[in-house]
Amino acid sequence: MHIGSLILAASITAGLTALSVSILEPERWMTSYKVKAVQAPVFEAMEQNMFYTIANGGCIRNPADTSLAFLMDNQWLPNDFEGRYPWTITTSYFTLGYGEIAKLSLTLTADSDHDAEKLKSAAQSLGSSWRFEPDTRSLTIHRTVPFVRYEFDETHFDFATGCFVPPREG
Repeated sequence: MHIGSLILAASITAGLTALSVSILEPERWMTSYKVKAVQAPVFEAMEQNMFYTIANGGCIRNPADTSLAFLMDNQWLPNDFEGRYPWTITTSYFTLGYGEIAKLSLTLTADSDHDAEKLKSAAQSLGSSWRFEPDTRSLTIHRTVPFVRYEFDETHFDFATGCFVPPREG
């Protein structure tokens, strides 16, 4: 019975501590919210860029244009997207295997050491793969995405070019 009381007291103390930290550090909570809010639409737009590259080139490889401006020009992101967030936002793509899987990376770079610390703190709540670089004040979040569709199977892979060649009709 005594151990149960200690566990209950420890749980209540931990809960109150977490509550007081979130109340006392609203900047940390807001930064965490913004980091999560920027991830979903950017990764979705990056996937659209990969599918656009496949559809227009018949090849699963890194898109020719990986800039945020290109994602906004194609209306995969709103035109004012960069202005919504206090960081410099960059993207990068890396295809794995025969190009059937892509490792998408989103990098958020802070303008000040204070903002960089908030980014680092916010990263602690991310469930995905991430890396914080203190020298560059940047947080890089990774997502691995499969891009093989039924028309891009191994029988249509051209080993010489490293591309999936769409089946010819007729």
